Amino acid sequence: MKRILSITLIFALLCVFPFALAAPQESGTETYPTVIITGGWHKLVYDDEPGLEGQTAFDTEEMDLSTFSPLLDEILAALKTLDTNGIVDCVRDFLWELLGPVRMDENGESVAKVSDGKLYYAADNISQDTISCDLDWRLDPIENAGKLHKFLLYIVEERGTEQFHLKFSSASGAVLLAYLKNYGYDLLASVVFDISTHKGTSLFAGFAKRDITFDMEALGKLSLPSLSSIDLPALQPTLRILYESGLLDVFVKLLSFSSGPIKDRLYDEIIIPLIFTMPVFWSYIPAQDYEAAKEALLQGDPKYDNLVKKLDRYQEIRMQADEIVREAAKHVKVGVRASYGLPLVPLVWGAAVQADLLVDTAYASMGATCAPLDRPFGPLYRQKVCDGHNHISPDRLIDASTCLLPEQTWFSYKRPHMTDNDYSGWYDWFKKTDNPTVFDNALYPQYVEETEPYVFVPMVRESASALLESLLKAVGLYLLKIWRWLLLLPLDLAGKML
Repeated sequence: MKRILSITLIFALLCVFPFALAAPQESGTETYPTVIITGGWHKLVYDDEPGLEGQTAFDTEEMDLSTFSPLLDEILAALKTLDTNGIVDCVRDFLWELLGPVRMDENGESVAKVSDGKLYYAADNISQDTISCDLDWRLDPIENAGKLHKFLLYIVEERGTEQFHLKFSSASGAVLLAYLKNYGYDLLASVVFDISTHKGTSLFAGFAKRDITFDMEALGKLSLPSLSSIDLPALQPTLRILYESGLLDVFVKLLSFSSGPIKDRLYDEIIIPLIFTMPVFWSYIPAQDYEAAKEALLQGDPKYDNLVKKLDRYQEIRMQADEIVREAAKHVKVGVRASYGLPLVPLVWGAAVQADLLVDTAYASMGATCAPLDRPFGPLYRQKVCDGHNHISPDRLIDASTCLLPEQTWFSYKRPHMTDNDYSGWYDWFKKTDNPTVFDNALYPQYVEETEPYVFVPMVRESASALLESLLKAVGLYLLKIWRWLLLLPLDLAGKML
């Protein structure tokens, strides 16, 4: 997953480069198989493509990241001559080589005969206690929900199991939503939405509405932990100083005056034909941004009519998301995991929100109230829903009382968008425990932080001195915000005049 995150971030940056203690209480019920439905970017193979049958069409695990080096060299060479069109040419050619074999047409259908190849049906997979299910991540979530249901029925027939524990990570959360709507709960013992995108992400809302640009606040406040796959310890303090001084904002304002034609090329030659013809990426767009995204990207062109029919079917389900999940929680165990403490990748306006780089915390948690990135709730703040429990994080950045399922929603601090972990045994405990909540086990409270790779510990409450320090810091940040506004005022006025 670290490689997948790295590739995702590199792809996004290239597109805009021109500008404890308590023992668990086990249920004692039968142990059912666990099926892990992965999010995306995994292996796809040629399926009945003449001369290529069974060969790999796309696989991030086999990808050598050093292949990015020649591209970066070409981009730097183009930068020296201020050849922005040359940069777009380099990025376009590279991404078409990477994604071209698995691209989809205007109907949302694979151009080449490429699919997941039903690789997860292998006997050595379905015989395991934990079964992987790598569906064709490009497809419409409703179509993948149907494929998942057939796979589960196949396992029932082969193994005689009655139910399953299902864990859906990232983009596969949309598949879970469609599954719950269309196939119900009979085969389910528990389900987990793990950093799910089923309610969307502001990052893709910005991409879809053509709002890509560097968000200097998010860039300046991008404080990745040392255990991250992306190591920026030396650069981060510099970025923060440049942001707080307003110099980063000035740079972006000046760049935006001439970025229009370049942005059009990025969309027409890369983003629309390679990304937004894949139905899955539309499930990343929040419901309130869906119609605006269709207008911005497809512009009512009739050649996309069949694609839009697919997209609209999932949108109808997504509009009922809260109702679907709430009803599911009456029949099966439902767990939700989200991360916070990081911004979104700083490539769209409004990226400086609580997130895990790719998904907003508010969306992944299904409704948490979030403080600004580095400005905790004030000392007079009280949680919005008084249910007799404290749902405010020890660092006072999250209020989980407004979540759809506040008792079954867990948070990880500064955990980038990665899915290859069980949160120090949390998932095992969750599966074995009757009606688990965030208050049942001191090892797995509502808020944890990652102290070293894949090791999560309970977050401790800040001391009074730390709270005072946070308050003084917040005052200083407000003063800096006023300074940046005054600094950028002339450029804003110039932009309106142009």
